[in-house]
Amino acid sequence: MQRDYGLDVSKIIAMFMVAWGHFVDVGSSLVSGIPGVINGNTALPLLPSDTHALWKVGVFLHVSLPVVGVVVFFIISGIFIPIMQEKYGPKSKSDFFLFGHCFKRVFPTVLISILLIALVERLLQGIHFSLGQILATATGTSSLFHVEPVTGVIWFLIVLEAMWLVSAFFKKYTVQNIFSLYGICLFLVVLPHIPTEHRGPLSTLMVFAHNAQMLDIVLLGVLWSVMRSRRSNLFDKIIYMSLATGLCLITTKMYEVLYNFHDSYDKEATYLAALCVILLGRFLYRWLNKILSDAFKARLISGIKFISNLFLPFYLCHLCVGLNVLFLLKKVAVPAGVKVFLAFVFSLLAAMLVNKIVFYIKLLQNKILGVVKC
Repeated sequence: MQRDYGLDVSKIIAMFMVAWGHFVDVGSSLVSGIPGVINGNTALPLLPSDTHALWKVGVFLHVSLPVVGVVVFFIISGIFIPIMQEKYGPKSKSDFFLFGHCFKRVFPTVLISILLIALVERLLQGIHFSLGQILATATGTSSLFHVEPVTGVIWFLIVLEAMWLVSAFFKKYTVQNIFSLYGICLFLVVLPHIPTEHRGPLSTLMVFAHNAQMLDIVLLGVLWSVMRSRRSNLFDKIIYMSLATGLCLITTKMYEVLYNFHDSYDKEATYLAALCVILLGRFLYRWLNKILSDAFKARLISGIKFISNLFLPFYLCHLCVGLNVLFLLKKVAVPAGVKVFLAFVFSLLAAMLVNKIVFYIKLLQNKILGVVKC
């Protein structure tokens, strides 16, 4: 299947939305530090809100930019799951081939990102992470072993790992089994609040319970992909996607009530904004592709691929790197906009460094394997 560069553009927009929210909103409101990122001895906030008006962007839009960005990430990730099933499923002898393939692709990037984060935190904040924390975070198993992760944003990978495991049992997604999964996710959200004596063998599903409401969002992307592959008419797409979004809202609202968790994942405006970001990305790519010459089109595609490929290391590193850049610049007399810009730049540089290290590791691995095969 031909690469959809419009979705890459949407992902890039979402990357900067998430980072903006963490740098500006968190940097402006931080009053007691962030465990594992900014220690409690640091004078806060990093960007006093009375020195700039950047925080008003989120207020004006009436949505949480980081939450919208995460929803876009999950939807786009879900779009590619049926595509990967079709590509790798028929060739595999194992039901868990897709999980193994996806994990093998992301693990080196995640591990190097976690090591970089641990180094930065030790040098700048005096925060030390154990080897167990590093390995549990890199493998996405911190919640299984009740280990404090090196970075809180790793929960994104944990949700995707859960979805890859689910995909081992649903080898081919259909509209029917997608909606069956929505029902299962709703049950999983309620599961921890069922009295212990009535859980029985269902106790083993507890690890999925706290991620079930996020699996719903990934399923939106899976449904989108299935509807597109079926070439369903526009009316059917609107009906099914609206119904699925409604189930997402119900599940996330249930999670909020049961766990006293307050965020924007249960707001209609969040999903509407995420849809607008995805459509905007596709529109921008098609518009630029139409007006640019062939030479500039090649450069455009190259640039989109380059930045989009930085997504995972950028997402993992930006909280640590960006907020520590703001920490270092706290007493420097430059506008807040410049500080945020530099936080973006250094986060991108960190992502580029991670990708470059991973590239050389894979290159070395291929050379070693080549020698062994010979």
